[in-house]
Amino acid sequence: MDSRKLRARVERLTDLLAAPDVVAQVREVANREQHSAEQLADAIMADPALAVRVLRVVNSGFFNFPQPITTISHALVMLGTDVVKALVLTAPVFDLFSRVKGLWLHSLAVARASGALAEALGYRDPEELSLAGLLHDVGKAVLADEAPLAVRQVQSLVQQQKMPISAAEQQVLGFTHADVGVWLLQRWNVPVKLTAPVGGHHQLSTVREYADRAAIVHVADVLARAKAIGDPGDQLLPAIEAEAWEALRLTMDHAATAFDALDALIDELAQGPKEPVWTERRVS
Repeated sequence: MDSRKLRARVERLTDLLAAPDVVAQVREVANREQHSAEQLADAIMADPALAVRVLRVVNSGFFNFPQPITTISHALVMLGTDVVKALVLTAPVFDLFSRVKGLWLHSLAVARASGALAEALGYRDPEELSLAGLLHDVGKAVLADEAPLAVRQVQSLVQQQKMPISAAEQQVLGFTHADVGVWLLQRWNVPVKLTAPVGGHHQLSTVREYADRAAIVHVADVLARAKAIGDPGDQLLPAIEAEAWEALRLTMDHAATAFDALDALIDELAQGPKEPVWTERRVS
């Protein structure tokens, strides 16, 4: 498949999913040197449907808040401007996750593990790493929507030759879901600190900026696979890359913290399946 043609389709898709006027207004407010949370909340709530979508994602489980977040203003206090702004830009694409079986649960697990690792490693913004974890496989959802025949070919290769999904995608398409995820997020001007983990979670050597964040999502992806939560697209368990151990000065205690977060998620799932964001009840 011609990557230029698919990229053009991805860009058209992003234009259809987004509400350009509202998104532009949110971006303009967020980029001011001085702006209040109230001003940003007002800009988001100018599109009530978008505000509800954002709250659905916030309350879908991957941030693991003990109490529901019921207003955009509350979300801004708990998550910060950068995370909420990124959620505004990306919330519409989560409707596509239902096209890929098990993708939402896998992404939820990687989000939980990413946030736990970031907190254990002393990051001041673990919520940003949680969001990067949630978005890491967003390209799979886009491919399922825009190139379903090619996706079936990829799945056949994965099953018949026991290939990693990214290697099968490279063979069939000439690019991977990580590339598609970056195209999508770049189109929406999502910050590099969020796009870098999406683009590099399978190949850390390709990441130039925010390599440490890509390493966190890479490790979280491997640990979520080890716990078999959701479906990552293949049944292989890759090793954690040496670059990740070195970049993060990772220890087994850090990994144990992430495993604890995943075990807690498994316990939650045992009490009843986590509803994906597109079927959750409206947040009032």
